[in-house]
Amino acid sequence: MYKKIKPEILTPDIILYSDIVYSNQFSDFLQESIPLEISILRPFYKIQEWEELPLFIWFTGGAFRCSTPLRNIPELVDFAKKGYVVASVDYRVSSESLFPAPVQDA
Repeated sequence: MYKKIKPEILTPDIILYSDIVYSNQFSDFLQESIPLEISILRPFYKIQEWEELPLFIWFTGGAFRCSTPLRNIPELVDFAKKGYVVASVDYRVSSESLFPAPVQDA
């Protein structure tokens, strides 16, 4: 017996744009430029249905010792599903630059 399979095209709930370099900052300790990245989550919609959505900016906590903006993406998906645009932002840490560099990056 054969069964007909009816393919279905599903659209995603949200879209992730990752590794977008928003700034290149000089490291005092490493003596080189550090690319700072931002990742953006947003609800999926067609370009014809473009609408303004509230923005939620997320800075990963790490006591200025570590910055891993992609670490919390699974938790941030819930905000995007509720209609927010979520920006997870990278910043320089204490092993790369002197304070107030992380605040200036924000």
